Amino acid sequence: MTLGYSLVCTKNGRLAAEIMRDSSQDGKMITLLGFEKKVSDKASLRCGSRDGQMSYGLGFNLNQSRIDYAFVRNRDTDLQKVSGVFYFDE
Repeated sequence: MTLGYSLVCTKNGRLAAEIMRDSSQDGKMITLLGFEKKVSDKASLRCGSRDGQMSYGLGFNLNQSRIDYAFVRNRDTDLQKVSGVFYFDE
């Protein structure tokens, strides 16, 4: 279960907060906070916190696709994630 909210703040910025129940940790409630700043029409920078652990990322919009990179610091190990999305309707 997840409950979240985001709002626009500053020029081209978005602040987000989320509370989620993590099923992989016996249902522990986790708090996520983040900020995203659009630095150009095609690029965004992100920083945040997942249960007190810092995370950073960036994303690029390319025509009908989006590519994202994230670095997430965890208590046991660090995670680097690259993801891509292709939009059929644009």
